[in-house]
Amino acid sequence: REIIRWVIFLKKYTYLLIIASVFILNKSFSQTINGTCQNALPFCTGMTFNYQAGVNTGTAKVGPDYTCLYSQPNPVWYYLLIAQPGAIDIHIQSYPGNYDVDFACWGPFTSTANCGNLTSLNTIDCSYSSSYQEDCNIPSAQMGEYYIFMITNYSNQLTNIAFSQTNTGQIGSGSANCGAVANFSGNFFLDSNGNSIHD
Repeated sequence: REIIRWVIFLKKYTYLLIIASVFILNKSFSQTINGTCQNALPFCTGMTFNYQAGVNTGTAKVGPDYTCLYSQPNPVWYYLLIAQPGAIDIHIQSYPGNYDVDFACWGPFTSTANCGNLTSLNTIDCSYSSSYQEDCNIPSAQMGEYYIFMITNYSNQLTNIAFSQTNTGQIGSGSANCGAVANFSGNFFLDSNGNSIHD
């Protein structure tokens, strides 16, 4: 009889343990590597960044002034270290499908350790439009400055988000230091015509 009780006990709690494990694993896989400002990844101009947008990955942390972004669902964070001074225009879009994405950009800073200093006073650009395409404009970046930007999947739909600098090589355009991404792995590809499709 005692053995039967132990078997029932083990079956009952093994089942609960399995359910809890599945919940924890799903929760951990739904998180994004660069889902917080402190874990921002480097952005290199001259290449297209392309990633699968998070769905149900939570909202951005309380603290920064998100200026025009009244909500910040499924955020990802990047930073730029400026190598060549000038204007940097970044085009952001979702595909496939026309799903709403938004962004905010702050700077300039002297390092990436400025997540506590994201205020309305150092907001460079921000958009909360309902469009699937956005354009972030940094008008006059200077060499050695850092800029931090966040992209959100407002739609909460399964989609990819691609972004790249659109004014590369133009007179007066700046660029980011690509040395920061030399050992960084991800889904990057050449996109010389800016259509977010691998050339």
